[in-house]
Amino acid sequence: MKRRNSGVSSTQIGSSTRVSSSFTPSSGTSGIVGKHNIWSTMTRRGYMAKSKDAYHYEDIDTEFVEEHSWIEDIKFFFSGCAFETMYRLRTLSKLPRIMIYSLLVFLALTAGALGTINVICKNMQQKIELNASLEAFQTASWFADMFAKTLIPLRSLQQAIIHSDTFKNLPHQVGNYGVEGSASSVFGPKSTNIKDYRNVTGICDNQDMIQEFQSIVNGINRNFDFEDIIITYRLAPYGVYCLTDPMMVNFVSDDVVSLNSVIEIGWDPIRSSSTKMGSMLRSIYHQENTIAMFGPSEAFLGIPGLNMYCGHLAVEMPGYNYVIDGEEKSIWGFVMHFIDWSRLKSRSGIDEYYREKGYSYHLTRTDLVADPETGEASYKSQEWPVGHKFYSSNQEPFDDVNSIVISVNTLDSGDWTMRVKTHVDVKSDLFYVNVLSCIGTFIVSCMFAMNLTEKALHKMLLYKMMPMDAIQKLNRGQTVVERYNIVTIFFSDIVGFTSLCGDMRPIQVMKMLNELYMEFDKIVEKHGVYKVETIG
Repeated sequence: MKRRNSGVSSTQIGSSTRVSSSFTPSSGTSGIVGKHNIWSTMTRRGYMAKSKDAYHYEDIDTEFVEEHSWIEDIKFFFSGCAFETMYRLRTLSKLPRIMIYSLLVFLALTAGALGTINVICKNMQQKIELNASLEAFQTASWFADMFAKTLIPLRSLQQAIIHSDTFKNLPHQVGNYGVEGSASSVFGPKSTNIKDYRNVTGICDNQDMIQEFQSIVNGINRNFDFEDIIITYRLAPYGVYCLTDPMMVNFVSDDVVSLNSVIEIGWDPIRSSSTKMGSMLRSIYHQENTIAMFGPSEAFLGIPGLNMYCGHLAVEMPGYNYVIDGEEKSIWGFVMHFIDWSRLKSRSGIDEYYREKGYSYHLTRTDLVADPETGEASYKSQEWPVGHKFYSSNQEPFDDVNSIVISVNTLDSGDWTMRVKTHVDVKSDLFYVNVLSCIGTFIVSCMFAMNLTEKALHKMLLYKMMPMDAIQKLNRGQTVVERYNIVTIFFSDIVGFTSLCGDMRPIQVMKMLNELYMEFDKIVEKHGVYKVETIG
């Protein structure tokens, strides 16, 4: 900085002007050196000491600066971050273009992120539903296959009766209901107001015939490995229960439950008041070689705790005239067996499997059963719920909308329908993912805005150092050579600067000079003049 004694002078050199000035603190002049100018204000006694920043530096402890704690470091760090943030936000508020760009970036990133997440979640949901569909199909197919296998022993028993001479005379001994010479109709243990039992004493208690029947049943059980699944076989010549093996079956769960077949001997179900049994037996008599399944249910046996199926198969043989609803048929009677549904489910492991998967399931079986009013003229579909399990607090009824539905059709065991709820709804969890993605895109947009702000600050700094035209040419790689017709060089001197600085701290001197030249900058900006640089 050039120091001169006093006064102001200017010299025109070619096309430029040279101005020289000196400043003396005074209270009697006006303008830049007048009573109210910045210089006189700053140099008044006590001003620097009373200013906020000066007071701070006057009272600062030098030892504290040298031996400050880590807490002060943290405070200084965060205060610096807060200052930088506020400074950039103020700059950003003055540059709406950057805010618009950042908003567009935020909207574009958010739309892309939400669209991508939606596609990914949709694919995940489809994959989950596909896996559940395959598992439901495998489960329904397993039960359909197992039932097909459990029906083979019943057909084997049918063929054994057809080819055994031991049982061929039984229908003739029992006879048709109400016909002279046939076993008389009586009231039995299950009768209500109808004589739906037949007196088969001396017919169905023949020991040789009982032993032959037991031998056949034991052979079937050994060949097909269903001793724990098929619990009872029965013979019914002319539709009257005559032989059963075993006669008594005990089940142990929470309580001991027994299936006592003794009370069934002599019962003629087609003559009873049971419309279900009557319509089912009519269906097997009207449809050749058809097995009718009933269940699973504990109600039709009247024994709580027994959840079983019963299968019925007509034994068609020539030489017999079984009268059904006034129509004679060449039928020996029928054979049947009981399937323990609980044990079959236990063997399948369906409950444990779906519990591990976290799924709920509902398995049903549909049969065609003859209408008791019209016989074989029409058949109606009956659906039996054969198993269900909820593994979620949401126990809404299963339907075709909220669950996956798979059907397996079979010839003998009906149509099996498996409904599965996965309880995994990716879309319900999509809200939190969308929120996180929006937060992420907002952070990226803020970083983008800060980057543009930093570039803007850099340009502003360059524009203060050089003219805008020169900077633009430099950015294009051009050499900057400019001629200006009017150039002014301004020289200023502060009178008594050396002695004044002797009474001030360095920070106070810097503050004083900064405020002085900021006033000069305001005058330059007011008159639209570009200041190249300030040196001193």
